[in-house]
Amino acid sequence: MTARRSLAALVALALLGVASLALAAGPLDGAYVVTGTGTGMDPVTFALMVTQTGTRIGVALLDPLDSSWTYLIGGLDADQRVEGPLLFGDGLQAGSLSVRFQDPDVTGTVTLFEVLYNVNGSKVF
Repeated sequence: MTARRSLAALVALALLGVASLALAAGPLDGAYVVTGTGTGMDPVTFALMVTQTGTRIGVALLDPLDSSWTYLIGGLDADQRVEGPLLFGDGLQAGSLSVRFQDPDVTGTVTLFEVLYNVNGSKVF
């Protein structure tokens, strides 16, 4: 990952964090640790930072394999599910996210660079 992309991702995360402090007050706000598993691969631990205002939700995902941040901004459905593209700070698509929040747990799938992970984890704060 280039320094410019890392900086853009950090700026996007910082803005997301500031927005969460100023505007968000949702019950899903917080940090989650999830484990991704798939056929023929070792488990991978991801970090999710979540901010919520009503049905609007922002999710930032840290990929520990290359230390990249990706994000999704979307809407929660009636089942507390959000899905959509995972984007880098420059808007390029890295994959997709489809997760369901059942406070304090989260389950679903993450696809990064065409690799599908089944994820599950919980809120840490």
